[in-house]
Amino acid sequence: SATTLREESLDAAEGEEDDLIAHELAHHWFGNLVTCRSWAHLWLNEGWATYAEALWAEHARGREAYDGMILAWLNAASAPSALLPDEPGVVSNRYPEPDWVFGKVADPYLRGALVLHHLRMQMGDEAFFAGSRAFLEKFRFREAETADFRRCMEDASGLSLERTFAQMLDRPSLPVVEVDASWDEGAKRLTMHSRQTQPIDALNPACLVEIPVEIIESDGRVRTEVIRSDQRESEKILALPERPTRIEVDPILRSGANVRTNLDAEWLEEALSRGSTPAVRVRAALASLRDPGAGEDRIAHAIAVATDLDREHRACRCHWRTRTTEAWAWRGR
Repeated sequence: SATTLREESLDAAEGEEDDLIAHELAHHWFGNLVTCRSWAHLWLNEGWATYAEALWAEHARGREAYDGMILAWLNAASAPSALLPDEPGVVSNRYPEPDWVFGKVADPYLRGALVLHHLRMQMGDEAFFAGSRAFLEKFRFREAETADFRRCMEDASGLSLERTFAQMLDRPSLPVVEVDASWDEGAKRLTMHSRQTQPIDALNPACLVEIPVEIIESDGRVRTEVIRSDQRESEKILALPERPTRIEVDPILRSGANVRTNLDAEWLEEALSRGSTPAVRVRAALASLRDPGAGEDRIAHAIAVATDLDREHRACRCHWRTRTTEAWAWRGR
């Protein structure tokens, strides 16, 4: 049997509808085999179907294609101004009618997919996919809700995931974190400072965020540090024998936050030229465009990098075009 969901699909070129096909195929398992108990848990259906698009991209085109999709979704779904109690979270029984859930700010499609990505990064592939299979087996031909899925993932990983689920699903927005890094040559000291920039109040406290930072030394060795904080601001100081060649902040998007980096010109140029992932290169491009001291060569390089990534991996879709326009306007160009 076959289903046509839109007219353009009838004459699409090979590969153009892969996202749609992956999404709808995933509903055989998440939506049909197991379905959400109520509209409040719609993300179990639509988040998984959306995440299947990224899983197919990873299978068909490699990890950079996967990272590019996750980065685009992360920036499209952040909604930092969405706050409790005005906006409901991803999982919420506050809706005037069922259709409203599909289009709310806390998008069950993108936000649901990002929850799954974050769990995969936190748990590791083996436990993540084992827990997902156990969930499908346990609730096949039945209804399930978010707590059922969480318990299956906890059983598979041995981790307590209650805080992770509460932070990512009960709240309407994701944390937005700025990370600055500076080098003191005299003291041989690297200082990294993080600040959560989303509105923070009693109902919307600062999130627990763990941001991995990879520090690349001149001989190519990589040192990984983690900035961990549940406060608005946090600082980490490291004594190093020499200035790092490159700094990569949250390169594979493990943190669950929308991260913005502020680095000096030399580190930005290194990240643009040799960043190991789309996230590193896109952030360097955006930081360059925000930098009033950036020369024409770096601006041109930043635009070229962002454009190439957008074309190849969707790394900047819903992200770089808007942000670069804002950055250029801010620069007065």
